[in-house]
Amino acid sequence: MKRILLVAVASADEPWLVTPTAQLAEETRAELTVLAVDDVESQRFTARPRAELLSEAQATAHRLGELLAESAVA
Repeated sequence: MKRILLVAVASADEPWLVTPTAQLAEETRAELTVLAVDDVESQRFTARPRAELLSEAQATAHRLGELLAESAVA
């Protein structure tokens, strides 16, 4: 089984990643997995709650998943 992992930084707006990822998945018949990395390590000394960082990561992964679904690949 082939799998492509689309990784993005939480809250980063990078919709340009979707088209080449979708094309590659279609060409190789690979499954797609979306992973959004929260910024815990670089934000560990800030006052932002962990739940807020996690929420941003989840929203980013959901948004990229929706864009992939719209491209008819997901």
